[in-house]
Amino acid sequence: FAMHKSNNDVEASSKALSFISSAPVEFIECNDSTKILAEILDLDIQTTASLRQSQNVQLVKPVLCSTRSILTRVLSVAMLPLGFDTSLFTKMTQHLLSSSSNDVGCDMIYLSASSDAINECLSLCIDYYEKEDTLLQDFFSQLSNLIGDGPSSEISSSKAFLLRGVIRKLNTLNRHHSLAKRSATKSKSVYDVCTEKVIAIHERTWRGLFSKISEVNSSACVELLLASELLSFHANCAVKNAEVKESTAELFEKVANIQDSSPEAEMITACNYFLSVMAAAPDYLFECVAQEKVFEQILDAMSSSSSFQTDTPLLDAAFCSLIRQTDVDGLNTATTVLIKGEGKRQSSVFLVKTFHLIISSIKSQEQQKYIAGHCEHFLLISMDLLREKSCNVHQTQQNVSLFSRMMTTLLAKKELLVLSGREIGMICGEMTPLFHIDRVNARDVECDISVFNSCSSVVSALIAHYSKQLYGCPSPLFGLLLSLFSHVLHTNARKGLSEKALEYTKLCELLIPHKDIFKKHVVGLILCYIKALSDGMSPITKKKLMPSVYALLDVCSDFETRQINAMIDVPSKTLFAPVFKSYQKFYQYHGQA
Repeated sequence: FAMHKSNNDVEASSKALSFISSAPVEFIECNDSTKILAEILDLDIQTTASLRQSQNVQLVKPVLCSTRSILTRVLSVAMLPLGFDTSLFTKMTQHLLSSSSNDVGCDMIYLSASSDAINECLSLCIDYYEKEDTLLQDFFSQLSNLIGDGPSSEISSSKAFLLRGVIRKLNTLNRHHSLAKRSATKSKSVYDVCTEKVIAIHERTWRGLFSKISEVNSSACVELLLASELLSFHANCAVKNAEVKESTAELFEKVANIQDSSPEAEMITACNYFLSVMAAAPDYLFECVAQEKVFEQILDAMSSSSSFQTDTPLLDAAFCSLIRQTDVDGLNTATTVLIKGEGKRQSSVFLVKTFHLIISSIKSQEQQKYIAGHCEHFLLISMDLLREKSCNVHQTQQNVSLFSRMMTTLLAKKELLVLSGREIGMICGEMTPLFHIDRVNARDVECDISVFNSCSSVVSALIAHYSKQLYGCPSPLFGLLLSLFSHVLHTNARKGLSEKALEYTKLCELLIPHKDIFKKHVVGLILCYIKALSDGMSPITKKKLMPSVYALLDVCSDFETRQINAMIDVPSKTLFAPVFKSYQKFYQYHGQA
């Protein structure tokens, strides 16, 4: 490759290196690891030189991506067991940092491979800091070459990408308390060195980064991500100066303006990332920005994403982090902002999802006491999710799933809301129409199984947490159970019969501990099964439903059994007799796991 550099040679080298990079550790273990590492580095250096001169950049670039992938995966395996080759490591670090920022390779695959290799070098510097502290200092010296001189240096997007990778790695290690190592010759810890260097990087790059980030510059995503990582590092530092807090407030305001300007998807993701990393340090964030402004911005971002039906795991995590750390006043602010936007957003999905995040995150008794006053209001909004008949299949599945999560959480948290019999009846009554034939036919198989499982989860939670209340109003529960049972009876093997029958068996077994109260109500379910037998039931359906029928029969006393026998005709008795005998012979309830 180094001698010829023809297209065929380059392509062959690329394929061979791609194969080796798929199992680099095994490759290194079978050879002289330090020598192989040095040869891979030399190949990377030669390829980098070829890249600058090549007319076919797209053909050469995969070779570089493969060599850097190999370096990333085998660096620690090759260096540490046989002793640390300082000269080779220094050469590698210098080459990676100087070559990777060249704009000729400014595409994401190449930059990602380069960033991974540079971050692996940083990890090795930190791991070896106790024995050789100069390596970390040398690494940051080389890193500073990415940045121009002066307090307001502007850096290219490729350099910002690599710099962001380094700061993000430091943030990750800091969260895991991996920067506490101290040198044998100096009193400084890794954390002290990194803090000093990050502050210097912030001072030299911030003005340039801040000027690039704006609502009219949709290509400044990388700069915003780098700024987010820098501020995140400062937020978790022991010492926070006023200048950095002012920078945080200014960038927060700029991000708010960007989000209000309907930016492109990539910029929205970058803005969401900024909000999420800053929310990971809520005390610091609230020192820089007013609580109400923070909650308004995060909820607006979540609402915008909800209107486009996109998930926002970063924002959800950020919001939960703020709720967990805030006091009752902060919770009041968040809830007020949410309720104030109810009419504006007009989205039950957003309101229920956000309130579910709140009740899942609160911990203290004071928070619980405050939020309990809003639970009834959001219970009614949750029921609206099931009434939206104009939704498409995907929306219906999401709505029912969200309703199920909200209900199971509320039912388990009696310290927030104790449901009355009327409210339990409403919940069961809202789920029953989901299994009307017209709505079932509008759903595909995946959606239908999801809706069935979601409703089954709510029924399970009701029986588990509200069994005593159900004693006084069993009719809505058994009306829903009858709808579920009829639905399973009309389901074939291609439409999820096995999954639905298994879920229904679990529900029937939950009734057994309460047989003294529920025994007379299961008669209708068993009669429904007997009618289906008389109308003609496939062998596979009969087999799948047998555990459910056994559990229902176990709830019945001798009186209910005789009552069933008296209510069915002779042909039905003939069909049901083998089922009943099989139950008497084989079934034994072992309790709920």
